[in-house]
Amino acid sequence: MTSCGGNSIDNDAKKCAELACKAQKIATQGASNALNGGNMSSAIAEEGKLAQEAVKLEAEMKDKYKDPAEYQKFMEAYSKAMANCGK
Repeated sequence: MTSCGGNSIDNDAKKCAELACKAQKIATQGASNALNGGNMSSAIAEEGKLAQEAVKLEAEMKDKYKDPAEYQKFMEAYSKAMANCGK
């Protein structure tokens, strides 16, 4: 995975958080549709695609940030980025 300038850890964390936020929104929308008698199949399909992306991205991050201190920095940046989820 390459980064386009800036802080690589922050950029990677933001990318991961954006994917997680998107998955949360789709899950919430799917659940809302189901409660209202709607069809969840499109939400389930989209969640499946996002889950595959998330697994791949998580593996890349674990491989990239093998040093515990670097991984800790990544997780802190990820937590900060997730705080903005839904805003």
